[in-house]
Amino acid sequence: MTGREFPKVYLKFEGRLLINGKKRQYWIQDATEDMFDELEDLSVNKFIGDEPTTRYMKMYDDPISLEEIRVIWRKFIDLKLTLVCLTKDDENKTKIVAFNVLYLSNADDKTNYDLRGETSQRLFRMFKWLENQRNFFEEFNIQCVMKSRGLYVLEDYRREALGERLLEAREYMCRHLGITATLTTFTSFVSQKLAARLGFQDFYSVEYEELGRIDPGMYILFLRIKM
Repeated sequence: MTGREFPKVYLKFEGRLLINGKKRQYWIQDATEDMFDELEDLSVNKFIGDEPTTRYMKMYDDPISLEEIRVIWRKFIDLKLTLVCLTKDDENKTKIVAFNVLYLSNADDKTNYDLRGETSQRLFRMFKWLENQRNFFEEFNIQCVMKSRGLYVLEDYRREALGERLLEAREYMCRHLGITATLTTFTSFVSQKLAARLGFQDFYSVEYEELGRIDPGMYILFLRIKM
């Protein structure tokens, strides 16, 4: 990534919704250091409550795990690979409305986290198990891939296709960096549908209930209520 243009704007686009008679203007770019603290807070205080695995594992009830995840997320953000979707608020101030925390993973990467929290241990055991089911690097004969540690859109800015635009911008970012593939664990039906629509290949999938049968420690409880 020597000589990388930073920060780089990857997309500029107009929103779908009419707000006070006009549509919002958005752009997606590299997150800069002045945004890192806010991104850390949004990841912990917003994303964890919405993301299915952390939500149903009740990570907010496990302060040790919560702090461990905060530290790990900040390390990813500090890599300067996070994408942010920005717009102007009513006072013409730039506002973060969506983001995608990204990082590069190499074929020989053996990173292990010394985790003490029960929830964080369960979460990373699940992701490690998923990644061990097939060897992405060998099957595609590549040495480096772009991975994601969370994509989030603020509630007031949903229905504007910002998640779709972030995934599109990720592709442009990969091209800019010379990365030929991106790999993500999509954990919700919404993100899975979006990924399929944008042409992501289903490399490996498993039902949450099946995870529980394989390893009760990875089990995530979903309640289905008939109205």
